[in-house]
Amino acid sequence: MRSFELFVDVCFTLDIVLNFFKLSANQKESEMKTYRLQYLRGLFIVDCVACLPGLLTGEEAGTNYFKMARFVHFNRFFDQLNILVEKILMSWLGYTRQKVSEYVDFIKLELGVLLLTHIMAIIWIWIGTLDDNSWVDSFVNEQKEIFNNDSLTRFDFAMEIYINAFYFILTTITTVGYGDISGSTTAEYLFSMCVEFIGLTFFSFLTGTISVMFSGDQSFESLINARMEELDLWLLRLENCNKEEKIPNKLYHSIKEFIQDAFVYDFNLIIEEFSFYNELPASIQNQISESLFKTFKNQFNNFFLNTDIGFQHQLIVNMYCRIYEPGKTIISHGQKLNEMYFISKGSAVFYDQKGVTPFLQLPQFSFFGEYQLMFDLRSNFVVKVGGKEDFQKQTAKQDKTTFLCVSQDIFERLFGLFPKSKIVVQKRALERRRVFMDHLEKLENFLDEKQKKMKALQKKRMKAQKSAQALKNIFSKGKKGNDDVKNITGVGGSDSEEENSDSDSELKKKRMGTEEDDDDSDLSGGESKNAISEVKGFLQSKNE
Repeated sequence: MRSFELFVDVCFTLDIVLNFFKLSANQKESEMKTYRLQYLRGLFIVDCVACLPGLLTGEEAGTNYFKMARFVHFNRFFDQLNILVEKILMSWLGYTRQKVSEYVDFIKLELGVLLLTHIMAIIWIWIGTLDDNSWVDSFVNEQKEIFNNDSLTRFDFAMEIYINAFYFILTTITTVGYGDISGSTTAEYLFSMCVEFIGLTFFSFLTGTISVMFSGDQSFESLINARMEELDLWLLRLENCNKEEKIPNKLYHSIKEFIQDAFVYDFNLIIEEFSFYNELPASIQNQISESLFKTFKNQFNNFFLNTDIGFQHQLIVNMYCRIYEPGKTIISHGQKLNEMYFISKGSAVFYDQKGVTPFLQLPQFSFFGEYQLMFDLRSNFVVKVGGKEDFQKQTAKQDKTTFLCVSQDIFERLFGLFPKSKIVVQKRALERRRVFMDHLEKLENFLDEKQKKMKALQKKRMKAQKSAQALKNIFSKGKKGNDDVKNITGVGGSDSEEENSDSDSELKKKRMGTEEDDDDSDLSGGESKNAISEVKGFLQSKNE
């Protein structure tokens, strides 16, 4: 035990030294000298009293009383506890900060009860050692009779005496009071009355604290449920406008789903639902936004880079959510925009003026629309939600796309307040515009070239069809003349196969010569060969 106390005193001594060099989370290095002077005038002497006497004397028994000065740092333990509880309740379970604060206060209260009970139990033991015939002597005498050993002393039952003292204080302070342990001297009676008075006050405070803490649910889920109840009431009023018709269940659930998602993702709830944000000074507003939306700013760093801090925070807290189904048209050709879009989830695809051919796809954490808002222009392309078909015309798995939007009025107001940010965003918008127009120009050139090739190919096909038809007409005439010759000469089916073969060969040669000399044939190159091959095949089938 003495070695453990020595180790604790060494740790306290190191902490005293570190207090002159370390900084807490909210302290600035430039004010280090001020913090050192504050520590010297404050807790420095108390910390020295708590550890140095035991350290210098080798933990002698008389120095233990000085160690009670350590309790001035009891709040440091609760600070670490607060961080742990916030991590569990806020990050994992979704409780509000107010709810977490109440739980932390409750845990502090319970630990405070244990600490107070321990201190009062030590005092109760100390009072029992002052006089003879005290509760400690009574307990030791009982133990002697049980073990039938008169040589036993109270030091042989140190742990049992402490447990009995802790039990007596706890039952008294909670107003239970079984009466199996009681005082027998005047000092013990006085101390017992003090413990009872403290117990009555504490028990009333504890009951009130617990009842307030568990009286209502303040988690984020409760806020969503409250919003859904308001939505149900609104839909019910809509149905009452026309009692003959009801909203279909599928439509009802779709409305609830979209409203719930919008409530979860809306940033402007900070200023719309509650007035507290606007009542805070600008410095605290910036700190709130910095702590809450740091990840969002990093995701859209291409937009927020080199802009004013105030512009960033005011823009973010004025964002509202829009959710679209895959393939939905967001911006039509020639439409005048009244908001800017930040893609929080999903993607957006840019199409040509007809909305048929895609030429650019923006992935998650991209943005668009700032150029049209700043220069008051209409859109010269079509923007649709990605997911139904991606840029490569392959089926995508994306369900819905979530946009965080900023209205044109907010844009203009913030640019008036932050002219430097306006210049930065304007310059970047012009650069992005060039990229967009380059992609659109490439698409238009590609479509024009494709259209020319299609027209040329169609013209060649028409020529080939005309040439093939002319050759077929010539063949029909030649076939009829051949049959007449056969009828006159009497050559028919009784002729030998060899004679028929020779006559067919000569006829084919003549016909091929006729084809080559025909003025109606305009074919050339590969197309002529294809047409001739087609006619040859036709002639072959006729001869067979």
